[in-house]
Amino acid sequence: MNDLGALCIAFAVALLWLRLCDALAAQGVLEVKLSRKIIHIGTGPLFIATWPLFSEASSARYMAALVPLSICLQFAAVGLGFLKDPEAVAAMTRTGNPREILGGPLLYGLVHTAITASFWRESVAGVVALMLLCGGDGFADIFGRRYGKARLPWNRNKSLAGSAAMFVFGYLFSQRGCGDDDVLQHVDTFGHATHLCFDQAVCGFHSGHTGGVAAVLRHRQRHCACGRPAVVSGNVLISCIW
Repeated sequence: MNDLGALCIAFAVALLWLRLCDALAAQGVLEVKLSRKIIHIGTGPLFIATWPLFSEASSARYMAALVPLSICLQFAAVGLGFLKDPEAVAAMTRTGNPREILGGPLLYGLVHTAITASFWRESVAGVVALMLLCGGDGFADIFGRRYGKARLPWNRNKSLAGSAAMFVFGYLFSQRGCGDDDVLQHVDTFGHATHLCFDQAVCGFHSGHTGGVAAVLRHRQRHCACGRPAVVSGNVLISCIW
């Protein structure tokens, strides 16, 4: 399969997933808060699952990055009022104001775009960062809202239940993402990945739900000079989301 075909399939998978969640939220099957987090949790892993469809050409990463980028453009159009999409607004905003999409949802897509174009299938750090962002932070919010009465003594803005969910699901999602040899190329997907997944899950638990994601990117910066621009941009985007 050529990269254009892979791009079409990856885009179709992402669009179908978003439209399914939008429709369920619009019909009241899913609560708005839950639909936002289901989108948050599922989008990244589904996207990463399409990476093996792309070739090993140097341009493949940029072709794949067009998927989250195109969705970002759609989000921007809806948030700015150029495009009417009431189902997306219902599924991804707290108050029904389209401009909310210009916050977390848009920046979430930009993080996916930056990490895909920069790290791609050559780095464990990129996959771990996305999996922590999707699985770890997504479940942290769900558990934190429902069972988050007890707060962390060193960070009163974070709950014990949410931080524990960040640790458990961040680690599990990261291990699953790094355990697929078809996703990562020429990388030690066991030893290096296991150490990095556990290390950054702990970091996320201790410093906040996105601390592990930022730490993954800093890890990449220390071990590869070419990763510095992506590390800087990735940390800025993640800091803006929360």
